[in-house]
Amino acid sequence: MNIERIMAFGCSITYGEGLIDAQEKSPDLKKLIHEGMPPKSSKYAWPAALGVTLDCDVKNFGYPGTSNKNICNIVIQQKYKKNDIAVILWTDFSRTTFNTEKNKWFDIGPHSLATRKKTKSSVFYKHLYYDFNQNIENYSAINFAKLYLDSKGVKNYHFIWTTIPLEHMEVPQWNSVDIQYINIRDSENPNYIHLDYACDDMHPGPQTQNLIAYTMYNTILND
Repeated sequence: MNIERIMAFGCSITYGEGLIDAQEKSPDLKKLIHEGMPPKSSKYAWPAALGVTLDCDVKNFGYPGTSNKNICNIVIQQKYKKNDIAVILWTDFSRTTFNTEKNKWFDIGPHSLATRKKTKSSVFYKHLYYDFNQNIENYSAINFAKLYLDSKGVKNYHFIWTTIPLEHMEVPQWNSVDIQYINIRDSENPNYIHLDYACDDMHPGPQTQNLIAYTMYNTILND
């Protein structure tokens, strides 16, 4: 397979949050990502490890704390080359994003209940959160991203980590995306691949990131 670049998308796990060389999330990160110029990312995060294995360049568009709705938005903002592949690690379905204007958004997730966005998040989860709605929103984002990438002739691969195992989610009949579950949460599952934590004791450490990359590599190699 002739791959020029890996275009990697996801949330904090893709970004490499908590890893020893991870840069702090800057106010300019949103603008840089939407302009196709993400900052230098962690060499220990799965995109870098996958790039080494496939011997190609990597652009890491991971954004900590974001939702699948916004990951989809970031995917469709980029300019792709002929031999690019898109590898997406979709995130937890409990999150959402509100876009206020170009290159400006705020993310809502369980993690934001402990931040300065606590009021907005509390209102959302108390009055606006419905499992059924989140399911539709997330699968819509995932399917739209695939349709867009397919229309551009970009080979795309889809993975997901969630706090709820993928097999426990209701998959809409109209879903056309083959999504592979990356199990870093359920230790009772035989496919559990979490080995270590990053420096923040929350996110996956280097060994786990390598296992994520290895899982993706096998999927891409066998395609």
